[in-house]
Amino acid sequence: MFTFHYPLAKRLLLIGLALLGTSVFAQQYPLVKYTVREGLVQNQVLSMLKDSRGYVWCGTWYGLSRFNGETFENYTEAEGLWSSRVLDIKEDNDGNIWISDGGNSLARFDGKTFKKYKLPTNATSDILFNRSTNTIRIWDQETGDILEVKDDTLLPVQLPNFPECGWPTILR
Repeated sequence: MFTFHYPLAKRLLLIGLALLGTSVFAQQYPLVKYTVREGLVQNQVLSMLKDSRGYVWCGTWYGLSRFNGETFENYTEAEGLWSSRVLDIKEDNDGNIWISDGGNSLARFDGKTFKKYKLPTNATSDILFNRSTNTIRIWDQETGDILEVKDDTLLPVQLPNFPECGWPTILR
């Protein structure tokens, strides 16, 4: 026969009320949708970054937008981008914003002007940033090379020779 244990039921009831109370009183954050009406350069956001100064950067098909919490400032080819398409955005330790269009173009924005870098072939859209060494690298998909920005120049990175792992022979 089942016996009712009052202390156990009381504990379960208290735990249930505590859990219910946290969900009922959980803080709700407002969701705000920003579009071209509010100043975004284009509605399709392809990449985002919140920088060290609190700005939110949005890369779109038609340019780059910087949001300060109230208004947008937009950057396109007219302001110095190679291309209006912005697929990747990174910030380095010096506060520079790096922009890739996913093709053979890379740009650095220092807060005032854009410095453009032309890649030798079509590189990947991903900018590789190493925070500990403050280096920016890009992977060139066509050649397999990794390029690094050194003194405003793109230089190939010499990778060590790794021994073959044997996978190609296993897959044959």
